[in-house]
Amino acid sequence: MNWFMLAPVVTLACVCLGCSTNTPSGTPEVSPGKPHRIVLAGTDDGVYALHLDENWSPQGEPVCLQRREGCSVRCLAVCDSAIWAGYGLRGAGLYVSRDRGRSWSPAPGWPTSRQAWALHFQDPSKLPWVGSEPPDVWQSNAESHWAPNESVASLPTRREWTFVAPPYVAHVLWFSRGVTNSEDHWAVVEQGGVIRSRDGGGTWRQVSPVWDAHVIAHLSGDRVVVAGGEGVWISDATLHDPEWKSTGGFEGVYATGLAVDTDGRCYLATRGHDAGALWESADGGESWSVVPGTDSLEEPGHGVHAVTCDPIVARHVFYGAGTSITLVTERGARELASSLPVIRRLVVVEPKALAPRD
Repeated sequence: MNWFMLAPVVTLACVCLGCSTNTPSGTPEVSPGKPHRIVLAGTDDGVYALHLDENWSPQGEPVCLQRREGCSVRCLAVCDSAIWAGYGLRGAGLYVSRDRGRSWSPAPGWPTSRQAWALHFQDPSKLPWVGSEPPDVWQSNAESHWAPNESVASLPTRREWTFVAPPYVAHVLWFSRGVTNSEDHWAVVEQGGVIRSRDGGGTWRQVSPVWDAHVIAHLSGDRVVVAGGEGVWISDATLHDPEWKSTGGFEGVYATGLAVDTDGRCYLATRGHDAGALWESADGGESWSVVPGTDSLEEPGHGVHAVTCDPIVARHVFYGAGTSITLVTERGARELASSLPVIRRLVVVEPKALAPRD
């Protein structure tokens, strides 16, 4: 089974009044088999889809798959032909569509009042792990029963995890899995740092200082990269106790998205004082440079830039800056869509990833 995820990575738990949990009547669903790629965008008003042809050009305007006005998508994934969307900060809940976005329902057993910030499919045949606010790792060993991992809840450093704004509650923002050890799972907590499980998610421990960590990724060669509000850090992922090294050059910026390309390059989206930028590294995170033409991305109030790579073709990077989606290739940057609600997460899939299961 193929699965694609953007967690993706990034306050007060609430149910957003007046939000529809289902696609309005007449909204077009994702139609597999026709477009060359489907770009799914998690926004501040729900989930949208943009169809691309074989020339990477849009087939019409983005269509709304799930309208939840004023509710912010914080994690978005496609797994086993289903689309998953989690909401947090504004709104809450975890929803799934198994019919290409035509209809949505709450994830089995997940309370609609609980915020979902990150998704992790340890086993595509089972329900995903979910990072939440308050900062817990929720796991399920039954069809519709979720429970927070007790070892995460009892970590000694947990009392230090916080957030800069009321109600000052941290959240688990991003998951990643080791390259050579499928039992090695990592997660980052905003203003909490990095936690890790080496036994398939059974027990977790803190493996970093209490950093402002936002995104994490594993690269070939057992390298792990972490970025957030305090810079970019790298380590050898095979070490029991990671030895973190700062790459430097990211003072005063705020990392919001991280993606690894099929050729091993790593892409990082950041926000600055005046504008955002898209960075790339070809040496495992040791050094970074701004992707040409992306040094002044749109910077909406509290907007989070999303970045993801094409699952097949290298050097095809998609980023969401403000209300627009842009494709960056070796030929330059090209805007694919604009005037969307503020974009928080992006996922790009082949049409067959949404085809009905046999």
